Amino acid sequence: MFHAPARWLYQPAEYLSEEGMAVRAAMTLLGPTLRRWDRRAAAGADEYWALSSVVADRIAANYGITASILPPPPSLQTDGPVERPPIGDGPFFLCVSRLIPYKNIDALVRACAADPSLRLVVAGTGPDRARLARSVPPNVELLGYVSDAELRWLYRHCTALVSASIEDYGLTPVEAASFGRPSVVLRRGGFLDTVLEGETGLFFDAPSAGQIGRALHRAEDVAWDEDLIAKHAQVYSEARFVERLRALVFDRDGGDAPARPDIGP
Repeated sequence: MFHAPARWLYQPAEYLSEEGMAVRAAMTLLGPTLRRWDRRAAAGADEYWALSSVVADRIAANYGITASILPPPPSLQTDGPVERPPIGDGPFFLCVSRLIPYKNIDALVRACAADPSLRLVVAGTGPDRARLARSVPPNVELLGYVSDAELRWLYRHCTALVSASIEDYGLTPVEAASFGRPSVVLRRGGFLDTVLEGETGLFFDAPSAGQIGRALHRAEDVAWDEDLIAKHAQVYSEARFVERLRALVFDRDGGDAPARPDIGP
């Protein structure tokens, strides 16, 4: 299973923050040599399995290799213990993420700062917490670490999941969908696989406060079909993962396994 070609090597502009300028400068000098070495190493693998369509496309673009797609199942089960975390009352949008710059949490914070009618709860920890905490308005809550029981409560009670990050896979919309909750996400990366626009969620095209705010309000106005959303999550169940894995393993020699297997219901 291949997660992604090295982000810092092939996508430094997207994944290195302003604090990473020294690394960017080093990549300008060392990047060509490191990429040649990386591509030679990549050619030694017998087969590639990618998390998502976007990762398969990156493998093809960077290595000239066709990868099969094998989306992994979420590890959070819906039927475990449930516990309310220490948050305020009222409707809220939920972001579940590590707090690091390329996750674009600050864009979500700006959207809520510009519109006090929106409420955001952020679950997750990371090195960007201190910086974010200095600018959060009253309608944004940074919970930090939450247990699985608390995360189940958050998914069950949120209006929708929201994310402005560029993900290789897009796991959190799958987790949210398993609880029947829609997602409002950036139209990039793995979210293009795991979110069905208008059915299981909505997209915005750039991580700007205006676009995020408008998308969140649109999500509030949609009469979401929770059963349809939960059915979509089953596409990424452990059982479906095992089926695809067996097909890729046992059909490998015969050449019958497609590069992009059907991941629909």
